[in-house]
Amino acid sequence: AQQVMVSTDVMARGVDLERVNLVVNLDLPHDAATYMHRVGRTGRFGSRGVCVSYVTEAELALL
Repeated sequence: AQQVMVSTDVMARGVDLERVNLVVNLDLPHDAATYMHRVGRTGRFGSRGVCVSYVTEAELALL
């Protein structure tokens, strides 16, 4: 069975979860530090992970 958690940035900052293997960004944060915090949720504790970010063409330049 797959487990799914939907979270805001505020809630995610206080949570340390093991075995997060996928992070999906439905929007880009406004700063690089928040983006790194989001994508850093996956691949922790020596495991591998993937981050997928849905972006508009205008947001692509921000990556």
